[in-house]
Amino acid sequence: MGKFAVIQAFYCISGLGFFVKDLYENVPMANGMIRAFIWPYAQWPYIHDRALHMAQPLLQMLH
Repeated sequence: MGKFAVIQAFYCISGLGFFVKDLYENVPMANGMIRAFIWPYAQWPYIHDRALHMAQPLLQMLH
């Protein structure tokens, strides 16, 4: 449950960030909704790999 909650929280925060950014840039609502709620989910494998790559030195220090 904990891992799922962290993933969902990250997805929600990034979606809200994109949504607010699009509101300030006057992006049409249809495009804004796609960027806000579909794009972060579609990019999750890339985000996950980059986060693990960036955390690798810290993880090696802990082991």
